[in-house]
Amino acid sequence: MSRRSLFKIWSVLAAVVLATTVLLPPSHADNSRMAVRSRGTATTVPELGEAARIVGGDDGSVTFQHHDGSFDYSVGVVNDNGTVGTQAVFLTRFTPDADLLPVTIDKVSFLFPTSDQFGDTLLRPNQSFEVLVYLDVNDTGNPADAELVVRQPFNCQPSNTVFQTVGFDGVEITSGAFLIGFTDVYTRNTGLPIYSAALDLTQNQGQSFAFHNFDAANHFDGSDLASSDSGPAELPGNLMTTVSGLSGGNVRLCWDSSGGGDLAPPSNLRICTPPPGAAAERGVIAAPAGGGTLRGYKVYRSATPGVTATPANFFASVPATQTTVNSGIAPGGSFFVITADYDNGESAPTNEVGAKPATLLTLKVTSKIKATGLDFATGLQVYVDGIPFLSPAKVKAGGTKVQQKGNLITGQSLSAYLGQNGGRARITFRNPDGTTVTRSHPQ
Repeated sequence: MSRRSLFKIWSVLAAVVLATTVLLPPSHADNSRMAVRSRGTATTVPELGEAARIVGGDDGSVTFQHHDGSFDYSVGVVNDNGTVGTQAVFLTRFTPDADLLPVTIDKVSFLFPTSDQFGDTLLRPNQSFEVLVYLDVNDTGNPADAELVVRQPFNCQPSNTVFQTVGFDGVEITSGAFLIGFTDVYTRNTGLPIYSAALDLTQNQGQSFAFHNFDAANHFDGSDLASSDSGPAELPGNLMTTVSGLSGGNVRLCWDSSGGGDLAPPSNLRICTPPPGAAAERGVIAAPAGGGTLRGYKVYRSATPGVTATPANFFASVPATQTTVNSGIAPGGSFFVITADYDNGESAPTNEVGAKPATLLTLKVTSKIKATGLDFATGLQVYVDGIPFLSPAKVKAGGTKVQQKGNLITGQSLSAYLGQNGGRARITFRNPDGTTVTRSHPQ
């Protein structure tokens, strides 16, 4: 029997009840072999759902989730008698509809249960975890083909009812699929059998996976999904994961640390140039003087100017060694301030900066592209379904007109591309700061 077939869990679910059930067939399990094992009871066999819950908001926000908001049981990668755990990776795959692209994802919410019907999950506040984001631009259908693009540490804050939201460096999705989830670094450090993943059985999408190795001492951190012993072990439900994105582009913020006195704020917050995807400018890092140890920085974001450093505006935390962060942008603009987080308090905020995409008023697509609007900037790039042109666009009339001629970077003419795609395409205008505006053709 192949490794992959060992992890086909549908036959296990036919028993209907999962009460400390091994998701690996019991005949292949022993006390030294690590496998995905459940804690909880399921009253129904999950059915494969027809559609994911991927919703675009009127404000340009996009929400991705497969679960229904409540978990049915918890799972972990442990040995047969539940005495030893090993580090694993739990991921959910999403394939955005082309009409939602491009979109920048930069927030994720997880449910980390403290207990289930069988007791303690051994999750505790401030255990070490990491957010992991992978891209599969060709959407091959095999999760192991995806490439790791984000690894960001965070401390777990478990709850049976409250999702934990973590901001991370924004990743722009222009095609294909992405996978997002976490790895339990805490288990690597302790070997404890924690049950960190919560699953919902309603309308199972078949898009939640675990990756791990079989030996207890052979921890798996997700650096290369194809190298795990288990391969993509498909889980029998939907991981309790919700992803948030914005459709106005992706910018990089930079700031300078301060060498001032107590609770000294960072300074010189700005939009970095060159834009994301190039070698980004780095902020100046200086050791703060005076009482208090700098622990990191907190980033606050709002869709309106006058950002306040309040929990409602909190976006992300970064360590003291990092003075840049990527963020998605709302179509109407996003505005930011940064504070320094010390062991004896939080500083005042920096200056405020904002980024706002150009306004697109008219679009004409023939053998070339013409557009009118506001705030188009010199250096703007035009994309057709994510494909750039060989030649630069021309920005005219004080940033109110754009004209794009020539072939796509593939060498194909615009007319030929449209002819192969039923005359339809998504046209994106990207300003040098990373903000974008997109419109479908024909409208």
